[in-house]
Amino acid sequence: MLKVFIVEDEVIIREGLKQKIPWEAEGFCFAGEASDGELAYPLIKKEKPDILITDIRMPFMNGLELARLVKKELPNIKILFLSGYDEFEYAKEAIRIGATDYLLKPITSEKLLEAVRKVAESIRMERKQEDMLEQYRQEQQEKLELERGRLLHRILENELTSREAIEQGRRAGIDLAAPYFRAILFKVIQQDKAEGMETQKLEAYDRIWNRLTQKGILIFEKEENIWLFILKGDSREVMDEKSRQLCREIQDIMENYPGLQYFGGIGSCVNRISDLGQSYYRANKAFAARFFTKRNQFVSGEDMKSLAFVWKEEVDMEAIDFVKLSRKEMEIFLRDGTADEIDGFLQDYFESIGKNNYKSIILRQYLVMDLYFWAMGFLQELGSSAEELPEECQTVNGITQYVQTEEGVGEYLNLLLTSVMEIRDRCTKKKFSARMERAREYIDENYRDADLSLNKVAGYVNMSPCYFSSTFSQETGKTFIEYLTGVRMRHAKDLLRSTSLRSSEVASESGYQDSHYFSFLFKKTQGCTPSEYRKRGREDE
Repeated sequence: MLKVFIVEDEVIIREGLKQKIPWEAEGFCFAGEASDGELAYPLIKKEKPDILITDIRMPFMNGLELARLVKKELPNIKILFLSGYDEFEYAKEAIRIGATDYLLKPITSEKLLEAVRKVAESIRMERKQEDMLEQYRQEQQEKLELERGRLLHRILENELTSREAIEQGRRAGIDLAAPYFRAILFKVIQQDKAEGMETQKLEAYDRIWNRLTQKGILIFEKEENIWLFILKGDSREVMDEKSRQLCREIQDIMENYPGLQYFGGIGSCVNRISDLGQSYYRANKAFAARFFTKRNQFVSGEDMKSLAFVWKEEVDMEAIDFVKLSRKEMEIFLRDGTADEIDGFLQDYFESIGKNNYKSIILRQYLVMDLYFWAMGFLQELGSSAEELPEECQTVNGITQYVQTEEGVGEYLNLLLTSVMEIRDRCTKKKFSARMERAREYIDENYRDADLSLNKVAGYVNMSPCYFSSTFSQETGKTFIEYLTGVRMRHAKDLLRSTSLRSSEVASESGYQDSHYFSFLFKKTQGCTPSEYRKRGREDE
């Protein structure tokens, strides 16, 4: 219901307007009254009415002064002025302030009600248009994010020329014209599953997104919780400074979340958009260092060369328990790594052991066997087994022939890890499907909530809105808005067929505050009005 507030210093007139008009029966809520603007203003701020009916000439604070204050606080409020003075200056000032109507006293309750009805209709039309625009914006934003993701994939796979990438980027709202580019991978790492940590992680990502997008940095969510930043600049010096600034910005934000850690991999600087895949490859190699070195830092390709020395400074190599080391690092990598990082992981893993040690066939066989059994344990946790692996990885019998050379070890472990990750990703996809099912169930249970949004559902299943939108679309074949509208329309049709509820009540029960907007959307999606649908259903019975 639209809320109405009356300000009138004459008690008889005010009581007459209040009592003689059946506000509730007419679809309005009488929100309050006052005898002058000074008393009315704090009440109006609290009640936030949709329509203000006010006399112009009142003591203490007149209607024009009140209207100026109220318009600043509630820009969309509709104001009807009442005046017993047929003076042009009053009307001119009322129009300048933004009066919806200017009515001369004495006025009958019928005349006032007629004016209020007209104002109410204009409010409903405005809200209908706002709802239409908002839904359109949401639909376009979802589709734009999906298009941006597809475009990024094609650029990184070098499937587009620079001209094609720039043109397609322009259509997707991305400016890809620049002399230099750099890719940076980033992840917020949650150490434990303590209560509230997931919420903190999403909050940290949200703050990073807002801060960096304001600075013109392109952000993509490559995988869940792994972001890709793309920097652009006019020179290598500018790119280096932008990289340092990005690191400082993120460090500043993450200091507010001591329970979380982060890590970033910085790619090389390239001067063609078609070479962005090379920068991404370097960023990926550097990003893999998170399994071997300390967190809460950004590592570049140049830093990678000195990581082995960092290990030697921080760790007594002779005292290393190789079994414990390998299992710890392998566990983290199998759970968190990607197929693109396998080469970099294996290289850094064996460098951390020491090149001279790695030349020993016995040591190589021991390490590979240990990693193999750890991988089998990981598969068992997933509910899988070695039978899903390639034949040469199904038993330990084939390991001996591979460990004869250093290259053979790399070939075998690459095959093993790639296969294990493919199984892991299939299981993860099933988990995602389960999360999407939870999302669908949540929508089915809460579609009546007019404030139900993509962000709210994404938060319910503990996913970022961007990644949830992409995953939901892949899973259902529809954007979130299309799916939600479909659910609401389905329930609306059920109500129209099986109840005698008015169209406005069906709208409310289906999650729409504005019955006019509901009718517009119903006709757009179903090809007929709600009343036509109800009539058709009765004729079919």
